This record gives sequence, structure tokens and C-alpha cells, in this order.
Amino acid sequence: MKSGDAFCRLRSAFPFLVLLKAMLKKTILCFLSVSLLLFFPTLTSCRKDAVSDPGDGGGESAAEDGTADGGEEVNPYIYLGPGYTFSDGTLTAAPTTKDKAETQFSGAFMDAEAENYRLDVTLTLDSLTSSAGVLFAASESQAYDGIEGYAFTLRDKRVYLYDLTGSSLSGLIPSELASKSVERPKTGAEIRLRVEKSGNVYRCYYLDDAEGVEPWPEFEFVLTDHRGKGVGAADNGHGAVFTSLSCVAAPEKPISGKTYRNPVFRDLQAADPGVLKADGKYYCYSTSAPIGYYVYVSDDLVNWKNEGLCMSEAWGLSRSGYYWAPEVVRRADGKFVMVCSVEEHLGFAVADSPLGPFIPEKSWTFDKTIDGHIFLDEDGRGYLFYVSWRSGHDYGIWACELEDDLVTVKPETEVPVISPTDAWEQVSGRVTEGPFVLKHSGLYYLTYSGNGYDAKEYAVGYAVSKSPLGPYEKYKANPILSYTSKLYGPGHHSFTTSPDGSELIVVYHTHASTTAVHPRTICIDRARFAPTDSGVDRLEIFGPTHTAQEYPK
Repeated sequence: MKSGDAFCRLRSAFPFLVLLKAMLKKTILCFLSVSLLLFFPTLTSCRKDAVSDPGDGGGESAAEDGTADGGEEVNPYIYLGPGYTFSDGTLTAAPTTKDKAETQFSGAFMDAEAENYRLDVTLTLDSLTSSAGVLFAASESQAYDGIEGYAFTLRDKRVYLYDLTGSSLSGLIPSELASKSVERPKTGAEIRLRVEKSGNVYRCYYLDDAEGVEPWPEFEFVLTDHRGKGVGAADNGHGAVFTSLSCVAAPEKPISGKTYRNPVFRDLQAADPGVLKADGKYYCYSTSAPIGYYVYVSDDLVNWKNEGLCMSEAWGLSRSGYYWAPEVVRRADGKFVMVCSVEEHLGFAVADSPLGPFIPEKSWTFDKTIDGHIFLDEDGRGYLFYVSWRSGHDYGIWACELEDDLVTVKPETEVPVISPTDAWEQVSGRVTEGPFVLKHSGLYYLTYSGNGYDAKEYAVGYAVSKSPLGPYEKYKANPILSYTSKLYGPGHHSFTTSPDGSELIVVYHTHASTTAVHPRTICIDRARFAPTDSGVDRLEIFGPTHTAQEYPK
């Protein structure tokens, strides 16, 4: 046979060969795809088609027994760090034999194929000092522990957000971006953590909320340095068992409507905000003027305007910079009562309008006393809360009942209610200040700030009582509002409601930046009461936020 004839025959058969090749290639790819996706149901990669209904909370994949066609269990992890093993659908991190710092992590991760996903981890820890959690935006590095990325972990009674940076010399050098107190379950109990990715926004959840309550994230942040697409588990070498790790595609969660970013006082300088909602407007009184007090006005809690001084010099006290922390309430007769601190003297002033002018009473009420707050109960009675260290008073928050005029105290009712006894209140000085009371379901929630105001650890906690004058029991997972890598010193707050009254809003100040305390500025975030197994609702704050948030409703 001539070579030309052979070539002609081969050319005539070429379409059939191409078709046969394509069919074989497709068959092989389908077999490999099915094999890779057939493993333990709760250990799934972030497939783009993993969720048919975004709200179903599912993500189960094909095989019921977590095995491939041949019966062999498929390991979904593309990287297993030192001490990690995967068997019977469970990822285990064995304790290391070497000493490791509490925040030095190793991990295991799979590839997140979806652009937006929801990563859920269920794990158990053998001690309160162990630290483990979720690894995301991860990749391999030259560090001896092999990973870099970001970790959301639980240790003791706090959750932490870490930036894990690889180093060939000293392993992982984590940078703490944020931390927050949580109600820690008993040793050995299951712990549930979640990370959601929506565009460049990440949300980290500690899932201990009651049934039917939509969880709020502990942290929400924008991440542009993704580093990698790995998602999985991280621990600090003390041992953890990851009984479930599920990653499913999830729809992006865009914010509808107008948005704001903290701080809302972008061109204004103020601290210790006391906000009054009256006749469809908001009035913010604060530490801001050298002598006297400015009043700021808003229709929506986001856009504010300085309307000038609402009170000038009081009681002949003219030391510049010592007019602090005013608050205003509306009295039954329609007049407005301000309680304020002037050169560490606490007193009252009265006005016909929330814009002032506020006329001080003839004399101040207490010396060596600051941070006054008037709480009006449902029965019309008024109570004064304040910080005092005058003669016969240990430093802390005190309270007493007021006469109906709200400017006269009943000294015989005075009692101490909060002292700086917890560790978080003593990081920078022994301080509890800035009281504000909320009433919910028949209980009194006394919120306050702890630490010196100039410390980044300045934060907000609360205590609960059946009576406005106590005794108060501090919440075991204080503080509920604390610093992040973006916002330092959040505290000395007040609460109000959104324009339509449906949302509880906290208004607080933060430092000027992470390198300077002054001039302080004002932020707002959402708060709520969430049910718990104890029957006493928990006060929660979604913040401090620096990401885009929807305007208060």
C-alpha cells in the first residue's frame, strides 16, 4: 500500500477518531468528578452548585457513606498540617510534642471553588486553654507549619480573629485583628463556628443562639488580601476534634438601600454621647466644647449638624476641657432636664427646648462625681446613676432615687451598684463608668464602660437586676462591645431607637485612630435582646462595625 493511500484512509477516518477521543475524555472527566465529590456528607468542598436553595442550610453531596465508587474514603483536604489526620469523616488535630505559643497555628484545608460560600465547623476541645477553629483564605507557605491565611478561633471564653503570616524562621506569626467574649460551653461540648464570604466581606459567627434567632456575626470585615482559596480547620497544637466541616456555595448578600460607615461624626469631634429622641429628631449631647455643651441634631442618626452651645458656664466653674458627659431626658411637664459633670461636680440644668438654653440649678449636687444618667421607669419614677469617689464612697457606679422634679436626689436611697472587680475592667486602671439603663421583660440592664477611656481596651459590658437599685449581677461574657484592629476604645454610650422604632441602636465614641486617642468621634450600631436557655435574654451589640451598614430603619 502506498503511503498516500494510507494517509487518505486515515484522513477519512479522522472525524470518527476525534469523536471517539472526545467521548473518552468526557467519560474520564465525569468519573473523576464523581469520585472526588463522593465523600462524607458533612465534609464537602465549596462547589458552585452545592446549594440548590440558598436558604436550605444544606450542602449534602452525593454519597451517603462518604466513600468513592470503590468503597475507599476520599480525603477532601489538599493540605494536612502536622498532627492532622482524616478518618471516618472526622478531622483530628493531635497534640504536638513541641511547645507552641497559644496563638501559633497549624491547619488543614480544602479548596473553596465557590466565589461566595458558607463554611461551618463543629469541633470539641479537651481543655479551656485549647484554641481551635476555622481557617479561610488560606494557602501553603514556607513556614514550618505550612499555612498562611486567616483564622477564626475559640480559646477560653473569647473568640479571636487572626491574620496568619508565614515565616520560614519562626513559623506562623499571627496578628490579632479582633477578639470578643462569648458564653463558652462546657469542656467536651460541641462548638459551632461559621465563616461566610460575600464578595469581599467576611462574617464570623459563634453559633450559640436559641432556635429561631438569626445569628449575628461576632466580626464583619472587608478582606482584599485573600492570599488563597483554602478553607478548613486551624488549631494551636493542643488537640481538637473536628466532627463536621461543611463548605457550601452561598449567594452574595448585598445591602439594599442607603448605607453608612462608622464613624458617623466624620467632620465633628465629640465623646461620651448622650442621645435624646424627641419629636422626630435626635439630639446628641457630648463632651466637645471647651466650656459648656454643644448639641448636635439629626433626622436619621447618620447625618449630624452642630447647632451650637445649648449650655454655657455653670456654677462659676470655668476650667476649659472639664465639661463632660451630659445627658438629657424629657420631664412629665414637657421640660428637658440635663445631668452633667463640670470639673468633677455633678449637677442639673433645665430647658424648655432640647436645643436649650439649659439653665443650671442654683448649685451642683455632688462633688467628685461624674457621668450622670437619668433612668425613667414605666411607673414615672426617676433614678440617677453616676460615678462617684467622694468621701465615704468607693470608686464605682452608684445610684439613688430622684424626686418628681428629676433634679432633687433622695440621699437615703443611695446605693453602690457596680464596682471594677472583673479582669476586663482593670486592664488600664480600675474603672467602671458611663452608666446607661435599659428595661426589658421586667428586668433592668445596667450597661457601663470599663478601663481607662484612653486605653484601646475601653469596652462596654452590662449587669442585670430585678430592681433599678440592684443588686446587679454582671453578665458572664462581658464585655459585649470591644476594640478591633480598625476601631479602638469603643465605649461611653447611650441607647435609642431607629426612626421607625423597630431597632435598638447604640451610640458610642471611639478613639480618633489606632495611634491617637483624641479627637474622639461617634459611631452607631445595632443592638438587640436575644433569648437564652437561662430565661434571661442576652443583650447583644453588632459592632463595632467599620463595614457598610444599612441606615437605621
